[in-house]
Amino acid sequence: MHSLVRLVAAALLAFPMVACGGGGSSSSLSEQQATQAFGSMQSAIVSSDLESKLEQSGSGGSVSVSANCNQGGTVSADGSWVNGQSFSLDLAFAGCVEQGITINGELSYDATGDSTHATIDVNGDISFTGTVTGSCSVNLEIVVTQTGGSVNGTICGVRVNASGSN
Repeated sequence: MHSLVRLVAAALLAFPMVACGGGGSSSSLSEQQATQAFGSMQSAIVSSDLESKLEQSGSGGSVSVSANCNQGGTVSADGSWVNGQSFSLDLAFAGCVEQGITINGELSYDATGDSTHATIDVNGDISFTGTVTGSCSVNLEIVVTQTGGSVNGTICGVRVNASGSN
């Protein structure tokens, strides 16, 4: 389970890095705003130590963890898994304030795989207020392997098709 959690955690951190806006029909954010907003999401995930809390949550069954964001609010993860085979996780931001941006909404991660690879579908809607104000829909497929990965889908109405290696 821990290997799959690590792969999913890598995806949690990786997908905000490829985020970009562009004002498509499912976005009210410009490219610059989307980059800033998703950067704040990444910062919230890292600074809240959510990945560590997920790994400490056990070795099978279900998980429910919550962490405080630096400037207020919370980020939480609720889900379940079948050891080494699948993982379903809802990542929720509730008034999570990071870098002057308040984040609300939920992303659902559905993963299948094993200790060497995972395919993760990410879907949801996130809204932002503060330094950046707007909303964004996410619909991605992330493939993570020991040697690299790829991201395909849409973020904020913009098509994403990226791949890389370790």
